[in-house]
Amino acid sequence: ISDYQRHPPKNTLLYQRSDRPYKKAKPVSVAIDIIHTMGMENHIDKGCFELFLRNRVYLLYAQEFLPASQFDEVNVEQYLTA
Repeated sequence: ISDYQRHPPKNTLLYQRSDRPYKKAKPVSVAIDIIHTMGMENHIDKGCFELFLRNRVYLLYAQEFLPASQFDEVNVEQYLTA
């Protein structure tokens, strides 16, 4: 396991805990929706986003680093193009 995996950057959308006490942590589904919007507005590569979803990277991250209160269901199919 890499150092990045043990200590992810704290500015990622999925990683919002006590380092930002004025802001409530977002559940995985909301973070994915925000990332999807970023893809639609060409802020991130849409192909990379789809790869992120298809390979369930978000799920691996959530299982490893997020508390159960942030871990919710994500309807991946709604974000994937045919």
